[in-house]
Amino acid sequence: MSTLGSLAINLTARTAGLTKGLGKAKKSIGGFGKSLRGAVGALAPLGMPLAAGAGIAAIVREGAGFQKQMSAIQAVNGATESQMASLRAEAERLGRSTAFSGREAAEGMEALARAGFTVEETLTATSAALNLAAADGLELKEAAGITASTIRQFGLDASNAGAVTDVLAKGAASGLVNVSQLGNAMGFAASAASLAGKGVFETTSALSVLSTQIGADKSGRALRSIFASMAKPTSEAQAQLDALGLSFMDSDKNIKPLATTVDEFGAALAGMPAGEQMRILNTVFDKQTASAFGGLMAAGGEELRRVEGDLQGAGGFAADAAETQLDNVTGA
Repeated sequence: MSTLGSLAINLTARTAGLTKGLGKAKKSIGGFGKSLRGAVGALAPLGMPLAAGAGIAAIVREGAGFQKQMSAIQAVNGATESQMASLRAEAERLGRSTAFSGREAAEGMEALARAGFTVEETLTATSAALNLAAADGLELKEAAGITASTIRQFGLDASNAGAVTDVLAKGAASGLVNVSQLGNAMGFAASAASLAGKGVFETTSALSVLSTQIGADKSGRALRSIFASMAKPTSEAQAQLDALGLSFMDSDKNIKPLATTVDEFGAALAGMPAGEQMRILNTVFDKQTASAFGGLMAAGGEELRRVEGDLQGAGGFAADAAETQLDNVTGA
């Protein structure tokens, strides 16, 4: 065989090998593309942004983070597989239909679970907590924690989550306070308020007004002290109340509405020198609490009633505020 013939045979063999190798490579690339499309499709329900150029690593991290978060929920609440399927479906739904991802929704669910919410309560309350978060730019897990704490401290049912988040969002909008600050203040005041027979409307209105008068960081502790003083006055405080013809209790031995007490003190102290007014308040309350109650007197009982009335009519406020915030972000 000639040298030229041998060369042609060798080239043909090498070309065939190369063609076969390229075929295998094409098949492998096709399989990778199919796997990638599958991964992207699986993450779409989680609300993961999948715009062109999204990094594969980011996609994988989001999916892994979601699965890890769902496992964390199950570790806290001991949910069955059937219950976990319901929680997973709800987190995915929120990830598809809101500005939050499925992982973030699951973080909110974990916060509710850690507050002792059952699976059913978690499913009921997560959407309301999401509205509260979007309304004021909070992380969903923080909003869920505030929602859960408020519901529990006032002995409410999880079905009241929507009403509670409406009140919190409206209360923050009514004073010099944001939802995070109001939630922190509520954490100090709610238990004492509940023991004093006060509900979420009256307590939130007082915190909103106090936040404007003395600052959000002081309002929770101050309101807690006010209710404690009203529930059990010292002997010296009671003597001063008797001298003024005042009482924190109504005829049924229930603590009067805070707005009523503010008005009664305002009327009793009217015309007295400022120093005498402060002496009386310092006798009935301790020094710091007296200053806070003085702030309520400056605002007046009518302002407390006005804010409380606004809160009672706040149905749907959190959802509307959330929609407005998201429209501003997207430029709609």
